Amino acid sequence: QTDNISACGWKNRTTTSVTSTDIVVGQSYTGYVKGFSCAGSSPIISSSASVFVAPYPLPTLSSFTVGDAYSTACQNSNGTLVASWNLGNSPSRYQYCVSTNSSGICDVTQLTNTTLKTFSVVVPVDRTYYVRLTGINCAGQSTFISSAADLYSIHVPTIASSMTTTTVATSSCGSTITVTLPTLTIPTSFAEYCYGSVAEICDLAPIQNTTTSKAKVTFFTSSPANIFVNFRLGTCAGRSAFAYKLVTPILQTAPNPSAVAVTLTADPVVCGASSGIIRATWKINSLTSASNPPYWSYCVGYAAGSCQVVHLINTTSTSYTTTVPTNVAHTFSVQAHNCMGSSALGHAAITIDSNPVPSAVGGKGTITVSSPPSCATRNTVVMLASWTFPNAIPFSYEYSIGASSVSLTDYTAWTTVPVSAYITAPVSTYMMVNARGVNCLNQPGAHVSSAMLYMPALMPPTANGLPVVSFDSYTCGSTVATAIVTWPAYYLTKNSYYTVNTDYYTYCVGSSSSSCDVVPYTNTSFVTASFTASIGTTYYLKLRASSCTGSSSWSTHTVHAPFITYPDTSAASITYNVPAQGCGATSALVKLGFRKFVGASTYSYCVGNRTSSSDNNMCGVLPFTNQTDGDVTVPLPVGHDYTVRVISYNCLGASSMLSLNVSVFITNCCPLQCSNKGQCINNVCLCSPGWMGLSCSLTVTPPVMTTPSTISIYEGSIFSYTPIMTVG
Repeated sequence: QTDNISACGWKNRTTTSVTSTDIVVGQSYTGYVKGFSCAGSSPIISSSASVFVAPYPLPTLSSFTVGDAYSTACQNSNGTLVASWNLGNSPSRYQYCVSTNSSGICDVTQLTNTTLKTFSVVVPVDRTYYVRLTGINCAGQSTFISSAADLYSIHVPTIASSMTTTTVATSSCGSTITVTLPTLTIPTSFAEYCYGSVAEICDLAPIQNTTTSKAKVTFFTSSPANIFVNFRLGTCAGRSAFAYKLVTPILQTAPNPSAVAVTLTADPVVCGASSGIIRATWKINSLTSASNPPYWSYCVGYAAGSCQVVHLINTTSTSYTTTVPTNVAHTFSVQAHNCMGSSALGHAAITIDSNPVPSAVGGKGTITVSSPPSCATRNTVVMLASWTFPNAIPFSYEYSIGASSVSLTDYTAWTTVPVSAYITAPVSTYMMVNARGVNCLNQPGAHVSSAMLYMPALMPPTANGLPVVSFDSYTCGSTVATAIVTWPAYYLTKNSYYTVNTDYYTYCVGSSSSSCDVVPYTNTSFVTASFTASIGTTYYLKLRASSCTGSSSWSTHTVHAPFITYPDTSAASITYNVPAQGCGATSALVKLGFRKFVGASTYSYCVGNRTSSSDNNMCGVLPFTNQTDGDVTVPLPVGHDYTVRVISYNCLGASSMLSLNVSVFITNCCPLQCSNKGQCINNVCLCSPGWMGLSCSLTVTPPVMTTPSTISIYEGSIFSYTPIMTVG
């Protein structure tokens, strides 16, 4: 302090900077530094600095608003003046007053203290007021600031002469004009508008009220070419003069006289029907400024424009359905209307025939195979065929089978059938199935034809895979076994239309590929056969399939009955499962499994401690035990490592020994069960947030580091320094 090195309290640091807060504001200080190493200390260097405090700042203005306002009642003599502000540097209170002059004399309200940032006061209207404001904090008082505002009474409004207008054609006659006023200068209770042929005159439409500064007016083609839109505002004190705008509507003409297009269709009728349904649709092809007129009128008669059947009806729809007598021409007439007038008639005529000849236009048929060929019907196939004709409901149907769409009756002449029928067609032939409708006057319509069809004939059987051989009654010491041979079904015919299987099979078994000395030729309808085979002997199975179309070629397959050998452990394994053990468990039921011991009939297993390597103790926990099943459950004490050993047997002897290490430990046991404040995972507590410790019983608090007050270090000595961490 004050450049006095003797007043320094020297402190050691390993860093190259230091921060000090225990200094007095307003004083000057000098800092001294010297560096040390094993060779000694450096010279002292110094640097001076002065530390002072600035005075706390006075309040400053951030915002100050006194808005212009109106009294709340019509022509009221008093109104409410509202002010708000925001000052910086944390004022503790404010002082304000209201005056009618800018000199600062408070002639309306006295200087008033407040901790709020707003105030309101009732004062007379129709004059200007000045609000003076100051802020006060611990450093003192700011200078006064002021803001002025006007307070008005509600009176007769004024309106700007300028308006904006937007003109849009409507979907029917005429156009809609939207009038928008400029921003209003005083509150209004209502607005009024009208339109006329002269400014400020409402001869075309009476005055209408609106509560907004926008008005929409619709004009029709009967209106004058130029229209004045008049608009004025009103309050409880009176109405303003009219402001007006000259506008020109967008006019729309009547529909095109030849614009209505009518389409008529008739639903199919049964033969001899006395009435039917007609369906009409219509549309406008062109309008000058719109897509559709407001409404239509239509009627049904016997000539264009006549309405004897259905009298004139007005509608907004563009479709109509009605029932009319058959064999009579009916005309459907439609006229479009809008505010300017009507279009010329659009019309269309139709006659519903009570005996229509079925048309092939839009007709279609479906064909599926119902009964494939068999030995009884090997040259034909039965198909299900059905047809539809959209223009009429035929009295009956006829079908034929021909070689093409031109040659229609090569295989079957025209035959009368219902709407769907089972038909018989030849196989191994290209053909087309044809169909036509017939009305009640026995008049056939045009025909529809299927795609070109080809139904394959039955073929001799063909193999569908190789036989599978298994042996039954095959035990250790057996000299014979039952051989079971199974083969897939042979296909007689398989194609995209149908699949036919073989009628029967012929097989024999011999000791050579050219003999049948074990089983003679045998016919069967099954796909399996069995015979007695000597162990260690090879046999030959000869097989073929037969049907009415012939037989497949003979196929020969080798069948070998192998000898039984010692148990094979080349692919064997031992499996185990140890259930999770909770706290306090003393034993566990361990599940063992013996897998892929080929040829084994019996298992012998034992359990010993994993640390026991001598022959005497290798089964010290559980001695060898015989087991015919490949799965066993054994109880084992927890907390140990074990070795499971297994030997398999059959009538020829034993296999080599297999072993597997098994560990049985408590897997879910923690101190105090983690105090119910955490999860026990692999015998370790995973504490919830806010808890710690081996049993999650301690709350998490900031640690405190304690250090020795003095450390003495001697040259050449070796030492360690361990901080002590305490909690709480």
